[in-house]
Amino acid sequence: AKLAKVDIMDELADDLNRTLATSRQQLTSIERLLAKPKGLPGPTGESNKLYLEPRGVLVCFADKGVTFEYWTLSIVTALATGNVVVSAVSDLFYDEALEFQKNFLETGAPEGVFQVARLSHLSDLLMDEHLAGVVVDSH
Repeated sequence: AKLAKVDIMDELADDLNRTLATSRQQLTSIERLLAKPKGLPGPTGESNKLYLEPRGVLVCFADKGVTFEYWTLSIVTALATGNVVVSAVSDLFYDEALEFQKNFLETGAPEGVFQVARLSHLSDLLMDEHLAGVVVDSH
């Protein structure tokens, strides 16, 4: 809710309310999945279970082709499942991402679990030995 009051994000206002509502739904779903693994049918009759577990450091990126909603949901999902997120964003959204980070930290989130980098540093981030994965918008 604090993010909704960020002046620099005014141009994102149309997406913000929908994104916050979707994020709340995503958190509720994650909470259920973390509490009890979800049973999935196997193609040959075996049983499979879906567990949500932290993987480590994830990169979520945003360029002009990534929607604000997708970017936000990727961060919310990654953080809610116990990961650390580095968001690599294009210069077009860098100031908004820093403001998003600042307001996220003001909610009492631990320092360092959500960081912002410029998209121009993506190659270096991808080479980091601690990187567990990358969230990609496939639209």
